[in-house]
Amino acid sequence: MSRIAALIRLGEILQELYVDKWSSRRVVGLAKLPAGAIAFQDSAVNNWHNILVEADKRRRVDSLVETAKGEYPERGADLDAAYQYYLTAIKDEPPGVNLAPPGAEPFADDRAGTEPDRLSHPGRLQVVLCHSSEDRQRARDLYQELEADGFRAWLEREDLMPGQSREAEIARQIRECDAVVALLGGAFHRQAGLEHKIIKWALEVHQEQPPGSIFLIPALIEECEVPDNLRDLSPVRLFEEGGHEKLKRSLKARGEQLLRSVSG
Repeated sequence: MSRIAALIRLGEILQELYVDKWSSRRVVGLAKLPAGAIAFQDSAVNNWHNILVEADKRRRVDSLVETAKGEYPERGADLDAAYQYYLTAIKDEPPGVNLAPPGAEPFADDRAGTEPDRLSHPGRLQVVLCHSSEDRQRARDLYQELEADGFRAWLEREDLMPGQSREAEIARQIRECDAVVALLGGAFHRQAGLEHKIIKWALEVHQEQPPGSIFLIPALIEECEVPDNLRDLSPVRLFEEGGHEKLKRSLKARGEQLLRSVSG
């Protein structure tokens, strides 16, 4: 009995219940898994491969199973049996296995040589972007750049699903992410809405980090004053030559910090 076989068995049930990436993304949220750390796919098999690998790494497979049982009680016995099979298998194998179907090419993050925890690859860092409404396009440009470089970026305009509570979901993403990048410019100072709440939430999480941690990064998109509550944090000037590379180096350093904390 292998961990791979156990997860495949469980995935076969879940992909019958949640056949598209939107329904699976919803159940991931209900199970308190960070959606930003998962590459959702149109193929149900590939989609549940990615979800279950992440859940296995985070020891959250039980949350997925309980959520599915709550929504599909008629499949409770099948889910329980598959989960018990999984529990037996994990006694002997480390987390973070490749769940690719037989004969399929392993996904990039599951290839041999990678560490089992997502923090072993700083490029998979989960990064929330905060910005003013006037700077939406600049935020989207940075979002696409970070995604292209392998980071798991989260941007309200791109990732907030219809029907979700805006404030509740942003607050949740900040609690579960690895870093927050606050895009600051003149427009940020002219507005006094949710953007400033988000900074407050991010500061609260930042203050819970070990001394010296990189979590909240002020990123200036033009020359402007840094808000008083961020003055203690060294900013990056994205409008200057090399600014984007400095930001990525800082994010990679954050990944290394988290890896050290995981490896003990």
